[in-house]
Amino acid sequence: MAGDWRDDEINRLRKREAALEGQVEALTAQVAKLMARVEALEAQLRKSSRNSSKPPSSDGPSAAARPSRPASGRKPGGQPGHERSVRPLEPVGLARSVVDCVPERCVRR
Repeated sequence: MAGDWRDDEINRLRKREAALEGQVEALTAQVAKLMARVEALEAQLRKSSRNSSKPPSSDGPSAAARPSRPASGRKPGGQPGHERSVRPLEPVGLARSVVDCVPERCVRR
């Protein structure tokens, strides 16, 4: 007697099951790959100039402002006791030309 119709149906369903299992494995691998990519991109988004070597200009306008430092109490500029550093003037003889700049009127008068 030739195969029963139920045997043919069972074979067809087994082939379909094997194909579906292959698809499930492929999709599972793809989901794992995409989840790893999402995690990497989210890690990039969490980076800022405070927790990485990125410059503050890359933080964007929505980034929280950095807290200002408390005032030290010192005046700006050179502090008392600091040796002054000034570039020395060249002698007039080494100049190509000398131009006298005298204002036409003085604001103080």
